[in-house]
Amino acid sequence: QNTIQLVDKLTDMNKDFELMLYPNQRHGIGFPKRNHTTRESVQFWFRHFLGKELEK
Repeated sequence: QNTIQLVDKLTDMNKDFELMLYPNQRHGIGFPKRNHTTRESVQFWFRHFLGKELEK
């Protein structure tokens, strides 16, 4: 519910955002999906703060 409200507000404000949903996960994301979310988080920081892509 809070996520939907946030997405609604961001789109109303014409703001760019990224959202990754992990079905059947709660507040903690378990393996193997944790590997994916960690990689995506690090990639976000590289892209938005260092201005480059993380090497694979």
